[in-house]
Amino acid sequence: MPNSTHKIFCFLLMTTAPVATNAAQNTVILDYKPNCVEKDFGLINLSSDEIEISNSQDKKINPSLKSALLKLEQDALNRGADAVIINTVSHHRTNYGKKNKQRTKLEAQAFKMCPDDKSLSSIAAPFNAQGYQVLRYSYEVTYNPDDFQTKSAYKLAQAIKLPKENISIATGVYGMKIGSHISDTIKKLGPPSIEISLDDNQVLYGYGRELWFTFNNDTLTHVTSKQNILNIAGLNILGFRPGFDDTLWKVDGVAQRKSDIATVKENITSNVLQKSADELVINSNNQELTLSFEKFNSTDSYQKQLLLTHFTLTDTSPHTARKPQQLTQQQKQWLFNKISPTKPESFTLNQLRQNIPFAHKVNIANDGDTWWLLGNHILVKFDQQAPRQIKISESLFSDEDELAFLGSINSLKLPLLKEEMMLQFSDAIDNFEFVDIERPEYTMQAKYDSYEDDAVLYELEFSYF
Repeated sequence: MPNSTHKIFCFLLMTTAPVATNAAQNTVILDYKPNCVEKDFGLINLSSDEIEISNSQDKKINPSLKSALLKLEQDALNRGADAVIINTVSHHRTNYGKKNKQRTKLEAQAFKMCPDDKSLSSIAAPFNAQGYQVLRYSYEVTYNPDDFQTKSAYKLAQAIKLPKENISIATGVYGMKIGSHISDTIKKLGPPSIEISLDDNQVLYGYGRELWFTFNNDTLTHVTSKQNILNIAGLNILGFRPGFDDTLWKVDGVAQRKSDIATVKENITSNVLQKSADELVINSNNQELTLSFEKFNSTDSYQKQLLLTHFTLTDTSPHTARKPQQLTQQQKQWLFNKISPTKPESFTLNQLRQNIPFAHKVNIANDGDTWWLLGNHILVKFDQQAPRQIKISESLFSDEDELAFLGSINSLKLPLLKEEMMLQFSDAIDNFEFVDIERPEYTMQAKYDSYEDDAVLYELEFSYF
């Protein structure tokens, strides 16, 4: 086979938000989720009539789907809704001798949009207005047909040739300027190590553990080498990223990270203001670059030196601290019903994303795999559509919710103490700091802070067969 390469081009959604212009006249099936909902009418479940399907029929025309969509619009209109989003579509075909008949089932969310805000977000609905599933990819990759494994985020990251590790207002961070589109960042830097959905339609991309990009409506507004969302345990779930975690970046191409403050002021030609004893600030083009210094012991003079350790580049518009999206009570109930140790229910990745659309995503974890982070302390790993591992631990976020882990364990109807776990599961295996429980569908491992009978549970892990 010739040594040719092929390119896959996959694009994120455009920044210009669409608008549901005719929502006031009739019910609209939306391609994107709305920015403002006045009233939620709940779920609509319906099915089309059985419609005969011809083998010679144009495959692009699906009469049962078309019929179901018309019924959906009418049902939503009867409820008083002016917009719907399709969650699931399934087709059921029956063979009657030489005739094939098909029935299409839909599940959709109906609501009334705010009268003064008909704009739509950049978040795509699970299925578009034509009833077809939306498949989105964030990366552009050049690959050899014989090595399709490069589709994984870990392999994609390895294949990216990174820009120079330069920090400046003029050229941005690693070539990414304030105002850049989220898709341009992925093209230049590869897949982020972690994607954290923030409130107010913002998202935080972490590259390794030391480079953090904040996007507002897909536009870059803030970049920093330090963050305050993940705690130490949260940072430790991220895999090491060469080029991000081991880099001595430079400011304006001259002042290297870990340089002393006097050297930085001497080498930077931009107008530098000393904001405080350990901070320098550069202002230009409605942007602000803050350089932060920390004290370290000098090996020569045995005196403490102020060395450059962090930077923050941002536009000068007011910024409000945003918090990660958390699970609603309804989403928690759905999840705990699926992973209940006594009566687990099967679920797929698509179902998880439909029920928890703002789940965070760890693209490159410390095991090289991809995990979904639900709320602040539940990690789920999938093998294609099937769940393979679930980890429930203390909070991975800095604003630690001490009750979150306890609440999850209570929802699963499990005890916190080791001796009580052994009593509840008579066939459990005591492995000192671990208790192992095996079932036909899964194994469960409970981890404790000691091997004593009164040891307290601190992590729970499910592995599915």
